[in-house]
Amino acid sequence: MIAINTAVTVLYYLICAFFLAAIAYNFVKTRKVQESVLYGLMMIPFILRLLRLK
Repeated sequence: MIAINTAVTVLYYLICAFFLAAIAYNFVKTRKVQESVLYGLMMIPFILRLLRLK
């Protein structure tokens, strides 16, 4: 039972890291200020989840 919980937790953080990386890639590639602000705001929840803050 503990191994399943650990596996789910690890997968959860990997998924969060994947989406954070995808958003960060778009953040770096965009040239529009409004889009970069939007991507920056979208990254905040993922960063907080990876830091284990809610």
